[in-house]
Amino acid sequence: MGKFSRKNAEYKLSETSAMVQIDTFLDGYGIDPDARDDEQKSIITTQLEKLLKYIRLGYVEIADNLTITQNLKDPPGDVPTIVYKKLKGKNVIDSDGAGKGEKYNEKLHALLGSLCGDGPAVFQTLGPIDLSVAEVLGLLFLAR
Repeated sequence: MGKFSRKNAEYKLSETSAMVQIDTFLDGYGIDPDARDDEQKSIITTQLEKLLKYIRLGYVEIADNLTITQNLKDPPGDVPTIVYKKLKGKNVIDSDGAGKGEKYNEKLHALLGSLCGDGPAVFQTLGPIDLSVAEVLGLLFLAR
């Protein structure tokens, strides 16, 4: 164990079970990392590795209908989850124009806010782990 290594996380799901959920996501959105150039493939693969970890830890659940539930580690209020509906064109349109010339996360948070119906402001109240989980999901939605 290295100087900065953390103890192993306590997983709630096996890697095999988590991969079933990731396959549902990839198939449902037609994401094929191997069909991308090397840079995009590397970015998507990195995000998928993080998603695998988050699913195994119980932070994310992907249903067959592509509804995604994010179980918050540190909920900012009484609601312990954020539920993202299946991505539709409206969600992409809702995020268009956000973040032009601004920080990248504005567009990402606008898209996520549209998917969950709570708007982008909800992400300002999340703790670091919950925000990281949300942003991994957002980056994968944008990769579709």
